[in-house]
Amino acid sequence: MITVSFGALSFDLINVYFPDIAGNACSYDGCTGSINGSLAVLIIAFPVFVKLWQIIQRDIVADKEKANLRVRTVLLYLAIFISGIVLIADLITLVSGWLNGSLTAQFIFKVIIVMAVAGMTFSYFRNELKQSSGSTRRLIGWTSIVLAVLAVVIGVWTSAPWEAHARKIDQMRIDNLQMIQSQIVSIFWTSKARLPMSLGELTDSVSGFTAPRDPETNLPYEYKLTGARSFSLCAVFTIETKGPSKNTRAIPAGTNSMDTWFHGAGKSCFERTIDPDIYLPKIR
Repeated sequence: MITVSFGALSFDLINVYFPDIAGNACSYDGCTGSINGSLAVLIIAFPVFVKLWQIIQRDIVADKEKANLRVRTVLLYLAIFISGIVLIADLITLVSGWLNGSLTAQFIFKVIIVMAVAGMTFSYFRNELKQSSGSTRRLIGWTSIVLAVLAVVIGVWTSAPWEAHARKIDQMRIDNLQMIQSQIVSIFWTSKARLPMSLGELTDSVSGFTAPRDPETNLPYEYKLTGARSFSLCAVFTIETKGPSKNTRAIPAGTNSMDTWFHGAGKSCFERTIDPDIYLPKIR
């Protein structure tokens, strides 16, 4: 669990700091949700694991016979076998990536992370099985601790938990704007073949819809009619989007993808133009 969390955290940090425009794994929140899950495991479980391992090692030193227990030997061999398989699979992935033209910085760093984790695991348990000099195991152990602490520090800095509440409020603003956009395009435009002059026109006593307001200030969102088929929606955000703000992928017209809602801190406006071939007004 700890190894998986360390790997997942490392992968997320690589996705954030070395984005790949061909297929970025981070969404609107910049991998924050995934990073926080891995951080929680490492912050709580890793110190517990280290302490328990120290207790076991002291117990073995006090009673040498425990070092030769069959269960312990089997588990050590299993750990060595699994880490060896991971190393081989990692090398296969590296060669496959080279053959497929996927040797980006992001890909290479991820391969290095997997190779380092599997290699250190293999070396540590191999030395543990051979009961070789404790200096090598201590070196690997301390290296693992330093890497885990470093990953946690970078992860906390990247996740910025002190901004978590502001991110939630900003996400509520995005949800509200998406709701308003949907009402404008899918309901108002298709039924009346025109755009509303103001958000007040969206009020519908039958469906009960009323344009939502800013969750923090309770002020209405800014709406501007910029053309016969175009409009803009504006909101004031607390922090900047953590996702890849410069997206180069083609976005289908009319999509509600989060790729179309990236914003900076402060006032941000989102320009929208309706394609009448996609959103056909109903002919009465």
